[in-house]
Parts: sequence; structure tokens; C-alpha cells
Amino acid sequence: MTGADTQRETRADSGLAVQAYRWLQWPCLLAIVVFAAADQILPQVGHIAQIVFILPALVLLLAGVRPGILRVPALFMLAALLVQLSSWWFTPELVGYQVEASPKLDRLARWMLFLFMVFWLTGRPESVKYMWLGAIGGLLLSPWITGGGQAEILRGLAGERVDFGLRNAQHTAMFFGAGFLGLYALLLSRIARGSLPRLTTGLIALLLLLTGAGVMLTQTRGVWLGTAIGVVVISLLKVRMLARRRQWTAARGLPILLAATALLTLAMVLATQLLGKFEQGRGTFEQLESLEVEALQYDGVGIRVRSWVYGVPWILERPLTGWGIQGSHLISQRSEILTPELRLIYTHLHSSYLDLAAQYGLPGVLLFLGLMLWLLLRSRQTWQQQRMPDAVFLFIAGFTVYWLIINLFEAYMLYSSGRYLLNLVIAGALAHAAPAAVSRNDAAR
Repeated sequence: MTGADTQRETRADSGLAVQAYRWLQWPCLLAIVVFAAADQILPQVGHIAQIVFILPALVLLLAGVRPGILRVPALFMLAALLVQLSSWWFTPELVGYQVEASPKLDRLARWMLFLFMVFWLTGRPESVKYMWLGAIGGLLLSPWITGGGQAEILRGLAGERVDFGLRNAQHTAMFFGAGFLGLYALLLSRIARGSLPRLTTGLIALLLLLTGAGVMLTQTRGVWLGTAIGVVVISLLKVRMLARRRQWTAARGLPILLAATALLTLAMVLATQLLGKFEQGRGTFEQLESLEVEALQYDGVGIRVRSWVYGVPWILERPLTGWGIQGSHLISQRSEILTPELRLIYTHLHSSYLDLAAQYGLPGVLLFLGLMLWLLLRSRQTWQQQRMPDAVFLFIAGFTVYWLIINLFEAYMLYSSGRYLLNLVIAGALAHAAPAAVSRNDAAR
């Protein structure tokens, strides 16, 4: 790694752009926190906050103020534009589907919103905790702002699936699962140090309990699976950290075991609910084992498997460019194994991997996987250089596995909610990768 990666670069001919950056940094950092807290529950507020931190960053980037950490993400942005342009250019003309007059380049490019967030977070990695806490705070307020309040919570506790007025239960579960993993990584790292203020411990434990309850009430099996495996990854990594540093003692190990026991208790509650949902779909799994796809029930599992089985041949027919931005809709509407009623409801393939392949071909899938791999490797490098706290690295590692798993069962990457969450996580990780602030003496390279 060169020194340019740890310092902000500028090609401005004078210090005016640098001074403007300094004047605007705190208002834009506040806008990022507001965006994190409000985007999903008060979208108009979130949209205004985006404008506040995006436009000044764009102007300063054009003026030459550029952090070195954004070089690779800029290449990902370019790749996203090329993938979408290629898919649009080679979209076939089919009866009933009109090719877009111009390419829509924002759908994948919005994965890169974090570029503008990192622009302001660079040099202020301590601001990441406020951004992430703001996101958790907004999520916990969702039952009263977008949902049905106490009545909906009580229905959830009675066994009804709830979504708190967000896009749907799967996306609500996605948020709670990510929040749970972040809080678990934080709690595990702090108790491993052997001393914690009681108030801090109690607050983290309370938030962990609330996000865990959210995962349970939203009843989404893919998120349950991703969260469970994410917890295992975080726990094993933390144990390995302590062992390699020769810090594994009874004083440090006992609190971790107690935390794991408490988490196991919560997992047992989730497992009880999970077994109930599997029992409801037992017939579907039995038919799946016998490869009777056309006989599958029209439940959550059956509809997904039907969509996947029918969609794969379409994807293999155009593996390099896909079928254009309407590819998922095209395949689902022409599906012969969904009823006409279900074709009106389900317009995608319920998997980010298959939906990306249907719309953009293999390059779309590789773009997603490449972004996640780069995030993990860059985070690991930053952590090894002791510039990223253990808790943040544990969360990034657990989240990466979590994200790859849950996107198998739902197309989170193609929705604003999924893009929002991914951008918050990547922005937080990269803020630690280039912690130096802007200075007048930064050199262009």
C-alpha cells in the first residue's frame, strides 16, 4: 500500500477546494447520519439528506479533491455503467416487450452511493458509529412511523408475520439481521477486553435483544439462516483473534461463553418458530426431494423453486448480456409453471444472482461478487494495519457472509432497501481504510 492510499489527494490548483471541503464536512456528515436514520422511514427526508451530501461532494470531486480510497470504487462504478449499457444495447426485441429508448444506468450505479459518503467520512472514522446507530435507531422507530405501532408488535408476538410498514417482511428482516450482527460483533469485542461500563453493556444488550426480536417477528427463513451463519463466523473469528494474541484467559473467555449461551437461548426461540414454518411447508420439501417441480405447492419455497427452474434456461440462452432491464419481469410473466394470478404478483426470480443474470448476464453477477470480495479483502487489510477496530472487521466479515446467503433467496440488490443497507456498510468500512483528513499539502499523483 502506498502513502497515497492513506492520504486524501487533490488536484486543485489552489487551497480553495480544500477549504470548501473543511467548511462543508460537518454539515455533510450530519446529512449522512440523517440519511441513515430516515431514508427508510421518512424517505422524503432521506432524499433531501442525499442531495445535501452528494452535490457538494460531486462538485469538489470535479474540482480535484479526490481520496485515493475511491480509485477502485470508481472502477466499479465504471464497470456498472458498462454492464448496464451492454445489456441495453443487446436487448432483443420480443413481442409484448418494448426495448427502453435509452439505457437506465442508475440501477447498478446506485450500489456505489457510498463513494459520496466515504468522501466526507474519510478522516472521520469515528462518525461511522453515529451513522450506524442512526440506522438502527430509525429501524427501531419504524413500527411507530411506518408500521402499526404497538398493535402490530403484539400481533407479531402472537405469531403473525409483520413488516412494520417497510417494503415487505423479507426486507424488514434484512435490516434487523444486519443490525443484530453489528451489535453482536460490538458486544463480543467489548466483553473480550474484560471490562465494560455497565450502562454501555446494558444498552448494547438491549439493542441486541430488540434487533433479535425483529429478526424473529419478521419470520424470514433466509435471513434466519444468514444471521445464524454470520454469528458463527463472527464468533470463530473472535476466538481466533484472542488465540493468536495469546489473550485467551478465563477472565476473557467466560464472558464470551456467557454471551454465546444467551445467544443460544435466543436461537432456540427462533428455531421453534423456524420448525413451525418448515412444518407448514413440509409437503413442498417432500415434493422437492422427489424432483416433482410442477407439483410443488404455491408457498414461499414452491414459488421460488418454480421461478428458479424456469428461469435458468432463459439465463443460459443469453449468459453474457441477459435480457435487459426487464429480463426478470419477462421471464416471470412467460413462466409456464406459475398461475396467471401469481404472474401479476411475482415479477422477479427471488434471487439477486438469478435476477442479475436475467437482466445483465454473468457480468452483473460478477460485479456483485467482485464488490463483496473487494470489501472483505480491503477490510481485512485495513484491520491488519490496525486502522480498523476488531468490532468493525468482525461485523464486515459476518455481514459479507450474511449478505451472500440472503441474496440467494431474495433480490435485495435490485431494491432501494438493499442498496441502502449495502452502501451504509461499505461506507463504514472504507472510512477506516483512509483515515487521513484533507490538508493543503496533499499531493497529486
